[in-house]
Amino acid sequence: MNRLVSELTSRNDHKLAVCQLYRALLRKTNQLASIPASINKFELKYNIQERFRSNYGSTFQISEQILKGITLNEALSLALGGNWDDLKQFIDIQRKEVFSYQKRRADYLTNKEKIEESAKKTARGKVKRNLLARSRRKTKYYAPDLRMPDSEQQFIKDGLANAKYQGDTVLKQFLHELQSLKKIPDPKLLPYSPELIFTAGDNLNFDHIIRGTSSKSLENFDQDILKAIVIPAMEYDINKLYLDQLKSDLDNKGPYKATVHEALAGTVPVPYIMQPTKKKIGREEIAKLIKKQIFFRRMINIWESQTHLTEENKQKDGSYPIKGSHGFGPEELVYPREYYQELYDAEEMYEILLQIHINELNGKPNDPLDLEQFSWSESLDIASNYLRDAYKQVIQDSKMDLKELQDHLQKSFNNHYDEQVEKYERLITNLQKHNVFKHSEIVSPPGSRSIFDVAAKRSIDFFPKEEVIGKGKTLGEFMAESGFKHYKHGYKLTKRIAQIMKKLGKDF
Repeated sequence: MNRLVSELTSRNDHKLAVCQLYRALLRKTNQLASIPASINKFELKYNIQERFRSNYGSTFQISEQILKGITLNEALSLALGGNWDDLKQFIDIQRKEVFSYQKRRADYLTNKEKIEESAKKTARGKVKRNLLARSRRKTKYYAPDLRMPDSEQQFIKDGLANAKYQGDTVLKQFLHELQSLKKIPDPKLLPYSPELIFTAGDNLNFDHIIRGTSSKSLENFDQDILKAIVIPAMEYDINKLYLDQLKSDLDNKGPYKATVHEALAGTVPVPYIMQPTKKKIGREEIAKLIKKQIFFRRMINIWESQTHLTEENKQKDGSYPIKGSHGFGPEELVYPREYYQELYDAEEMYEILLQIHINELNGKPNDPLDLEQFSWSESLDIASNYLRDAYKQVIQDSKMDLKELQDHLQKSFNNHYDEQVEKYERLITNLQKHNVFKHSEIVSPPGSRSIFDVAAKRSIDFFPKEEVIGKGKTLGEFMAESGFKHYKHGYKLTKRIAQIMKKLGKDF
C-alpha cells in the first residue's frame, strides 16, 4: 500500500490537481462575506490547511479526502451565490466526525488498561508475545516529594522492596558461580532416592530438584550462614575489588589527559577534546557544525548538479528531498538551479518577444532593447552565492582553537586527581587504624547511619537490604564516607557483574 501511495503522490498531474483544489478552497473561503453565525471562517480555513498538510497511509484515505474537498468546493461556490445550506450541512457533518473521534479517543484513554488486557486474551502468536513483553517492561521510577512524611515513608518502603530484589539477584549469581566451581554443594547434583517408585515414564517428577538460579533457591540455604558469612564476605570482596581497581588507576593511569581528537563525520575534520565525564563540554556544538557541513555541501551539490547524483535520492520530477531545507511538501523537495534556469530563460524570451511586438504596434520596430531589464538570473546568482558563503563560514567555524579549553580541562583533571589521591590516602590510613578485614565488622566500632537519616540523598537503586545500626563499620561504609564507589547488599549491580562474580568465585 505504501508503494501505491508513493506512486500516486509522485505523479505531476496528481500534484497539480491537489494544488489547484487547495488554492480554490482557500480563495473561495477568503471571498465569503456576510457569513451566518453557525459558520466560522477561521475554523474552515484551519481544517482545510490541516487536511492538506496531513500524511495519509493509503490511496483510499487520499481519495476520501479529495472527494470531501470537491464537495466543499461545490458548497463554497453555492455559498458565494447566496445558498448556504450545503455548506452548513458539510460543516455539521465534519464537526460530528471530529466530536465522535474525540469521544472514542477519550474512552480509549480512560479504559486503556482494560482494552490492553482484553487484547492480550484474544491475540495470538507474535502479537501476543509483543503485548506480554510490553506489560513486563520496567517503567522508570519517579521519587515522590520527600518533604512530606508520608512520601518519605513510601519512598523508603519502595527502596527496601527494590533492595530485596536486587540483593537476592546478586546473591543468587554469586552462589551459582560457587556451585559451578564446586566450592559449595549443588543440590541438583546430589544423589536422591524418591520415597515412591514410579513405574510409568509419564509420571516422572522433578520437583525435588532445586534449581540453582530459581527465585526460590535461596530459601533452601541455611539463612544464618548466608546472613552471617556469605553475604558479608561477598560484600567485602566486591568492595575490595573496587578498592584495588581504584589503587591501580591512581598508580598507573594518573590524571586524565585532555587530548585533542578529530571528528571525521563531516566534510572537513572538526577537533574535540576527550573527556571522561558524562556531560562533555562542546560536543553539542561539534554535532551542529558537522550537521551544517553536510547540509550545505549537499545543497551545493544538488543546486549545481547538471546530471543525476548517484549519492542522492532523485525523484521522478527531478527534485531531491533534503531535510531541513524547507523545500516543497512534507519531504522538503529541492530542485537544482538548472530546473529554474530553464523556466527563467523561457520567461526572458517571452518578455523580449512581447516587447518587440509592443514596439511594432507603437511604430518603433527598430528601437534598441535593454536586455538587462529582462534578466531573471540575478536571484539564482544570489542563491548560489549564499550557499557558497554559508558553507565557507561553516568550514571557517570548524577550524577552532581548543588550546585554552584544553588547558582549563587539564587543570581541572589534575586537581581532581590530587583530590582523589588525598582521599585515598586518608581512607587507607583509616582502614589501617581500625584494622579492617573480612568480617572485621564484628569487632569494629559502630558508626553506621540509619536509612531514614539519608533517604533524601539515595536513589531507588541504592538502598541497603537491611538496617545496620549498631553493627560495626564495613569496608563499604569506610569507602562511602570517603566518597568512593562502593557496594552494599541490596544495591543494584549490573555492570560487568559476570566478570565480578568470576573473580569473586576464584578468590572465595
